[in-house]
Amino acid sequence: ALPHGRDRSYVDLKLVRSFFAGTRFFNALHFSLLQYRCCNYMTLVQRSPDKILYQQNQKSDSVYIVLQGCVGAFRKKAGVEEERQENNGKGTFVQEYTAGMVLGENTVTGKINAERRRTETIATRGSNKATLARLLATNYVEVTDTLESTLRDILRLKSWQRKPEHIDLLCEFFEGEVSVCLV
Repeated sequence: ALPHGRDRSYVDLKLVRSFFAGTRFFNALHFSLLQYRCCNYMTLVQRSPDKILYQQNQKSDSVYIVLQGCVGAFRKKAGVEEERQENNGKGTFVQEYTAGMVLGENTVTGKINAERRRTETIATRGSNKATLARLLATNYVEVTDTLESTLRDILRLKSWQRKPEHIDLLCEFFEGEVSVCLV
């Protein structure tokens, strides 16, 4: 098992990043340094069969990537009492999410609170447990704010004032975005 969060080595982070590299969420992050820093905060969540991950209309606080098993999205009908909803009160089945699929992207991409509300109840499906990677929205905001602030401070420096670690950070941030990183 991989160490948790900030205890991960660079090799661990490369492994985690390579696993998530093909997901829609990670592709939207664009910069590899941002992806690595998000990997530092990802945790594992396991749910037993037929257990709810989160409820419809809850305020969203995390992005999830399905690693193993499957989860289903259920939507409740407005005005219908919970005990009269389909699927043990979860609502009507809408979609299945399997390995590599992302849930809750609006948690970090939504511009207003209404976009960050859960529009579906998510629960495990089938007879097996589901394993998901979780990134808290607060961690995502911390990573992006800290990185943005640090890069802005470095870019404000005159080129002769930049230290080797500044150049390394800039090169790492723009890895794959520019063909050459000049000193």
